[in-house]
Amino acid sequence: MTKDAQPALLFTITQSRRRFKTVHSLHMLAILACWLNSLPLPLKVAATGLCLISWVVQYRACRTDTVYLRYSPTDAWTISVDGNRFDAIKLKPNTVISTPLTVLQFKVLTTHKSLLIFSDAMPADQYRKLIVQLKISGLTFD
Repeated sequence: MTKDAQPALLFTITQSRRRFKTVHSLHMLAILACWLNSLPLPLKVAATGLCLISWVVQYRACRTDTVYLRYSPTDAWTISVDGNRFDAIKLKPNTVISTPLTVLQFKVLTTHKSLLIFSDAMPADQYRKLIVQLKISGLTFD
């Protein structure tokens, strides 16, 4: 099969229970640290408030809808949040690929973005295929 004849691979990334637990654990530890330090009480309260605001923002981010990644030899990598309109992305050199977590750093038009993909955000065979495809797709970084 030629490179142009290979079918596009579609990866569906859903909510991750591990991401949810990690975000909550880290925010609880941050709030605990706010109260165990030697700062004056007003600063402890302010730091706790900032941690709580961050927690709410991250909680909403953890509950996001499904994200779709697609790879085809002709179009390279594309991303979609609605499953219909796919935007071309360019992978950045600081993309991290590992078994438990992949941190996809990419550029859409002129905007730099990140996507955390925990291994439990998709079926195991799909996650393995994603890792393999990221490694062998040429990773032409700009």
